[in-house]
Amino acid sequence: MPKQCDGTSVGIVITDPQDRVLMIQRATPPAGLAGIAGHVDDHGTPLDAALAELREEIGLAVTDRWTRMPTLAQAWRPNRCRRRPWPPTVADVAGDGSAPLDLAQALPTAGHRWTVYRLHVTEHPALEPARREVADVRWMDGDGLATAAARTLAYARGEISDQQWSADPGIEPVWVRWLAGAGLLDVPWDEQDRDLVDAVAALPLPDTCTRCGAVADPPALWHEHDDPDDGGIVRRAVCQDCEVPADTIL
Repeated sequence: MPKQCDGTSVGIVITDPQDRVLMIQRATPPAGLAGIAGHVDDHGTPLDAALAELREEIGLAVTDRWTRMPTLAQAWRPNRCRRRPWPPTVADVAGDGSAPLDLAQALPTAGHRWTVYRLHVTEHPALEPARREVADVRWMDGDGLATAAARTLAYARGEISDQQWSADPGIEPVWVRWLAGAGLLDVPWDEQDRDLVDAVAALPLPDTCTRCGAVADPPALWHEHDDPDDGGIVRRAVCQDCEVPADTIL
């Protein structure tokens, strides 16, 4: 069964003396340019988790952590991840997975309690990106971040497709607010645009299993059944752990 989300996330905004920001292009869903991030899980405190993510994702060890990593923000955000959503879904409560999951029920509450730190470096450190998690690493100035954020807004408005976004993503939606709040990204958007970007962050990811809510890894199987309402065919993504009989209606 896919791992349960613990409902917590840490993020690290890494800046250099020119206020350029270290951004990674994620190699796993959700697509986008982002800071270093991960779940707290069993790492201990959020700070312990942040230090672990720095080591795991880019091979960066931070020693004098108390003076170099002040807290930027602590807030809940409605962003989705690859894991089974937190809080527990209908299927989790059923125990045996027999209850189907209505993803719409999970959307208002699925998300993460974030703790975001800032790490300022005086020179660019040598990095060892974990290729399973990181497709690319780049230092981005304010103009570059603004251009990437404009692409995020275009995606939120439906002006570019999922395929175009995956091939050339902007800033991962949840990171727009963190960077803007840190004064590193200028987003002169109205509240409607901000809400659109937040809404994209809250959507289920591609290949989300209809039954358990996690991103299927390996990729989803496709479950088909007759639609009892209009007689057509309904297709739903189902991960291999949650494979169900062919005549089951999801």
